[in-house]
Amino acid sequence: MKRYLIIGALLVSAITSHAQTNSIADFFQANYDVTNLDEYANRRIRQVSFVLVNWSEYNDVQQRYLDGRYVKLGESHWSETGGVPYRDQAISYARFIGADAVVYTAATNGKYDGFNGIERSDHRVGFYAKQSAGASHSVVNRPTSAEATAAINRAQDAWHEPRVKGGVWYDPQTDTYNWTGPKFGERRSKSASWFLDHFGPYL
Repeated sequence: MKRYLIIGALLVSAITSHAQTNSIADFFQANYDVTNLDEYANRRIRQVSFVLVNWSEYNDVQQRYLDGRYVKLGESHWSETGGVPYRDQAISYARFIGADAVVYTAATNGKYDGFNGIERSDHRVGFYAKQSAGASHSVVNRPTSAEATAAINRAQDAWHEPRVKGGVWYDPQTDTYNWTGPKFGERRSKSASWFLDHFGPYL
């Protein structure tokens, strides 16, 4: 058992280490809420989408990717003198970890280097992969029944509708989410893709 744990740790660590030395690799923090990160690192990515956005737009653009059936593999965030984005390095690292898309933002932070007086900048780089890359990812990353229940209830609260009774349960055999309608007590069964499209923002 100990041997398998060590092997598993080494596989996961592959996504957080890279032979190339640059700020993007040095400051990368993997998103361990995504299971099987090492499987993404084994993918071959031909085309990486690179988007450069204003600092204030970063969260909104990121949410569009998450709502569009992407998972966030991780993020690099650091401060340095100068604000030129490392586009080529970001794309190279995206391919290494199996990401399909990069969202990059940089902005001056009002602090200055004590030696040469140059203003420092914050860099933030997010890496995202399509969930449809493999069947194992689409099933493994499904929200649990408890998470789905919390999400649908948040949506019902936002829409000023009654909460579901008895909660939501996920059926892995049919890849569906099921619940009892709060108003009329009817049985509801929706595909996981439908559920995520409608309630994903509330997860």
